[in-house]
Amino acid sequence: METLNKTDRGMETEYLVEMKLVPVSVIPTPAEALAFSERFVLPTLEGLQRLHEAGRIVAGGPAAAGTAFAFVMRAGSPDELDNALGALPLWPRCETKVTPLVRFDRRLARARERLVALRARIAEVETARSA
Repeated sequence: METLNKTDRGMETEYLVEMKLVPVSVIPTPAEALAFSERFVLPTLEGLQRLHEAGRIVAGGPAAAGTAFAFVMRAGSPDELDNALGALPLWPRCETKVTPLVRFDRRLARARERLVALRARIAEVETARSA
C-alpha cells in the first residue's frame, strides 16, 4: 500500500471517506464468517491502521457497533486516494462515498473576497443611480 510520510503535506486535499459493508443475502456459517474476517476484515483494519500511523488518515475510524468506516484521509491526488482505498481487501465489498473537503481558512478567504466584490458592485450601482 502506497503511503507518504507525515512531512509530505504540500498541496494535499482532505477527503471524507465513508465505507459501508454491502449486506449479504445469505447468512454466513460461523466458518465462513471466520474466513471472511481473517481474509478481509483484519487485513483491512491493519491497512487502515498503517494509513493512520503514517498520518494519511487524520480522524475517524470504524463505526461503533457497525459494519462501516468513516474517516478523513489526506491524499495528494484523487488517484493516490483511489490507489490507497483500492488496496484495502474489504474495499470491493463496500459501498464507498468520498467527499473532497475544503479547508476552513481557504473557504473563509474566498467568502471574504466575495463580500469585497459584492460591496464594490453595490457601491457601483449606488454611484450610477446618484449620477
